[in-house]
Amino acid sequence: MNKNETLKGLMLLKANYRIDYSEKQIELFHIVLKKYHVEDFQNAIIKIIEREIFPPVIATIIKYIEVETGTPFPTLAETQYELNQLHKKHGRNNPPNLEVISNPIIKLIIKSNGWATMCNMSEKDYNYMVQAIYKNAKETMSTPDGMFKYALPYIKDKKRAEFFADILDSIGKIKETSKKLKAEEL
Repeated sequence: MNKNETLKGLMLLKANYRIDYSEKQIELFHIVLKKYHVEDFQNAIIKIIEREIFPPVIATIIKYIEVETGTPFPTLAETQYELNQLHKKHGRNNPPNLEVISNPIIKLIIKSNGWATMCNMSEKDYNYMVQAIYKNAKETMSTPDGMFKYALPYIKDKKRAEFFADILDSIGKIKETSKKLKAEEL
C-alpha cells in the first residue's frame, strides 16, 4: 500500500471522527500499515467506522485487518497466553487434544517438546523455548513450503486460501523447473 492509499483511509477516519492527522501521524500510519493490502486496509477502516465510537489507533486497525483477512499467524504474546491457559486448564498429566487447538504455533510447540516435558520446565527455560520455537516457526511459515504446510489450513477465507495455494503451487513448480534446468546444465 502506498502513502496516498494510506492517506485516503485516514481521510475516511477524519471525516467520520472529525479529527486531523499531523504529517508525523500520517507518516507513522504509513510506515506501520504499508505492508498490508489496500483493500484489506479499506475494509478494516469501514468496519471500524461501523463499529467503533472512538477513532482507532494503529493497533486497532491491524486487529481489524487480521480479523477480516483471517491472518493465520498469532503474536508471541497471544501464543504465550494461550499456552498458559492450556497449562491451567489441563495440568501436568492431562495433555490437551491437538485437534481442538487452532493456534499452529502451539501445536508445533507441543508436538516438538511433548506436554509433560513442557510442564516440567522452569519458567525461564519454558519462556525461552516458546520464544525460540515461535521465531523459528514464523520464519519457516513465511516461506512458500512452510506456508503451505502450516499456515494455509488456518486461513479463514477459503477464496484467499485457494489463491495462496495456487501461488505456492506455482512457486513449487518454478523451483522444480529451475532444479531440472540446473541439473541439465551440469
